[in-house]
Formats: sequence, C-alpha cells, structure tokens
Amino acid sequence: MNIKKGLVIGLATLGFSISANAGDIQVGGITWDPDETFSFALGTEDDYGMDGELFESVVELGSDVDGDGVIEPFVVGWGTVDEINGRDDFLCAGCMLTMTFSMDFLSSTTTADGVDFKFENLMATFWVGQASDFAGLDTLDDLIAMSETQLSWLELEGFLNPLTGAELDGSADEIGTGGETGEGSALLEVVGGVAAFNFDTDTQNYGTDFVLNSQFLPVNNLPLLEGGFQLKGDSIPEPASIALLALGLLGFAARRKA
Repeated sequence: MNIKKGLVIGLATLGFSISANAGDIQVGGITWDPDETFSFALGTEDDYGMDGELFESVVELGSDVDGDGVIEPFVVGWGTVDEINGRDDFLCAGCMLTMTFSMDFLSSTTTADGVDFKFENLMATFWVGQASDFAGLDTLDDLIAMSETQLSWLELEGFLNPLTGAELDGSADEIGTGGETGEGSALLEVVGGVAAFNFDTDTQNYGTDFVLNSQFLPVNNLPLLEGGFQLKGDSIPEPASIALLALGLLGFAARRKA
C-alpha cells in the first residue's frame, strides 16, 4: 500500500479513536465531562469533582478503640450528590446518586477553639438508583437501607494518613450546645463499584484516589448533623475507549508497514 495513503487512513482511524475518547464519560447511568472545570478544584490538575449534601448520626454502639473498657461511638450517614464538575445534568432519567458512609471514633482532643477529632475505618459507597424509591422515606436508617439495595457505583475506603494517624481528621466547636459546627477531611482509595476503573488513578497524596472535605451543623436540635461534602480526584476513560485508541494506533502501524 502507498505509504502516504496508509498515513492518511491511519490518521483518520486514530482521529476517530480520539474523538470517541474525548468529551463525556458515561458509566452506570452517570455522565461527566473530564474537561469541565469546577469551583472547588480550580487551580489543580484534577479533572473530576463531586459535591452534595449529607446527614450523619452518632451511634452509641461501637467498639473499645483504646482498650480501656469504654465502648466508643461510631458515625453513620447518608447523602445525595447534587453536581459533578459543576453540572447538575449528570444523572440518567429518573435516577438518583446517593452515598452511604460509616466510620469509627478514634480519639478527640479539646482545644481553645473546640474539639479536634479523629476517625478510622472510614467507608463510603455511592449508589445509583431510582429517585422514586426514596419517596416517603424520612429516617436515616431507611434512607441508608434503601441506598444499599441500589447499584454500587463507587466504593471508597479511608487511607491512614501517616501525618495524623487517622483516616478522617476534623474539628468542631460548640459541642453539646445544639449549635455544633465543624469540618472534616480525608484521603480515600477506590476499592470497588462499577466505576472503579475510571477512578483508580493513585494521583492524590500518598498515591490515593480522592480528597474528601465535609462540613456539618445540627438539624433542628435533633441528634443528626447535616452539611455538605466535596470530593475531588481524577478520572480516566472507559476501557472500550482506550481499546479503540489502541486499535487506531495499530491500524496506523499496519498500514504504514504495508
């Protein structure tokens, strides 16, 4: 085959591969554009950002963390994802992307400004399901139970930060007043879910996959806290897109040899 003609055909094939790889990524009914910018990650190289709302509750039944015979509490929670990369049109029709999470209390330290706290065994899972399934549910336990019947989209676990000795670090003030406010942060690693391939990138600190930040305040004096969360990291194309790009390169090489 004429080398010049092979070059044209090869480049055309490669161009098709690249165009298929560019733009939106769709996995499990969730769509995002890795080229979008989003406010809480501006100035970074991260191409994926998620933010939403969360509710959490302290459960008094836990484990004896430090061996002193005292059963320490743990936290469970549920949340919804409002935006991905600054867009709210990321869901399949009638769908809802929810999150469940849990973590064990590790320690707390009283400071001049309030309390610094540490947690371990942090687990967070994002679920894709039908929004109609959550109609009429108004307790945290019911919301969590319903999410756990849905499609597991992304499963994350906390990373033990060597600088802090915890998987989630945070601070709070006005504890016990009914006006508690606080924030937390964690590094997370991908461990499962249908979108695991797209986010297992090891691009964050210590080779983790995501950085989580959260804020909370009380809910009408109930034993619940509500707030928001932001999750940022990197994403990669689906395997099919990468395979298509590889085929384009192979096609170009084959035609060049001919």
